[in-house]
Amino acid sequence: MVASLAEALTVRALRAYAGPAFARGEAYWQEGRVIACEVEGDAVTGVVEGSARYEVRIALHARALVATCTCPVVANLCKHGVALGLAYLARAEAAPTPATTAGFATRAELEAWCAAHEATHALWLPADILLPRLPPEPAQRYGMRYVLGRLALRDVAARDAASRVIGVRALEAPVVEAA
Repeated sequence: MVASLAEALTVRALRAYAGPAFARGEAYWQEGRVIACEVEGDAVTGVVEGSARYEVRIALHARALVATCTCPVVANLCKHGVALGLAYLARAEAAPTPATTAGFATRAELEAWCAAHEATHALWLPADILLPRLPPEPAQRYGMRYVLGRLALRDVAARDAASRVIGVRALEAPVVEAA
């Protein structure tokens, strides 16, 4: 029995509810088209950029997901709803815990932690995997897709490294925290 939005709104539920629109919605989310994403009780509201800006709402009503969008598509869940749902899930997954909020001060600390946790392989992942976890508007404005696309996590996951390569003070801390 589903009791909350967090339990009902899953990737599996989005895929089943949206059908063929899921792939397009996933692409919209990955492209950073979710302009706003807010949780209001048992609902997620937001704005998704398509051919225009569409207002989307996904709510839990009588233990079932109900989605509405201002786009002209008549479907259970359009691509804009999928994008918003995925943004909500990424945000919930990326919510920092008190222990991780500060991040690593230096690359040496980062590498030591990764070695101790047998995760050194993760340092070589492309840094652009962090895009969904960054504030979409400043990330798009400052070309973070391009910047992070040229780097690996080892280059941005510590504050000293991020301050050298990011070039946008307002995004340095969010990049480190996302990493």
